[in-house]
Amino acid sequence: TLKLIVQGPSVSIPLTSFVAIVEVPSEESEAKVSISNSYQNLKDIRESSEDRKIEYTIRNIGHKSLIIRDIDCPNGFDCTLSKGISLEQGHMINFFIILHVSHFKEGRLFGVVKLMTNDPEYPVKEIMLSAKVIR
Repeated sequence: TLKLIVQGPSVSIPLTSFVAIVEVPSEESEAKVSISNSYQNLKDIRESSEDRKIEYTIRNIGHKSLIIRDIDCPNGFDCTLSKGISLEQGHMINFFIILHVSHFKEGRLFGVVKLMTNDPEYPVKEIMLSAKVIR
């Protein structure tokens, strides 16, 4: 009850109140991606050499399933990880990024492989590779 005094006698007016509880997701209730070594410098690579396979590990360090929604590889690169894979809390999987050396001419190369996930904090995880292609 709220008591108002308006120049004169006091009047009691019933007051109704409510409380709204809004649940805000915490980091602990979400998927969270972790990738080993997200930058790799392959240094000097011969133009005529075989493809290079670089191994990576992706982990779910969150508390819900981590889903790989999509993978974007630039020309000359492939990824052995498949979209649609789901990793439960604490699980990990190894995969390779393959650099097709014959696809590149002499000079510096730089490529970014993008993994789209359901991690709300980092939905796009980038893996960067660089090298110098020599004759």
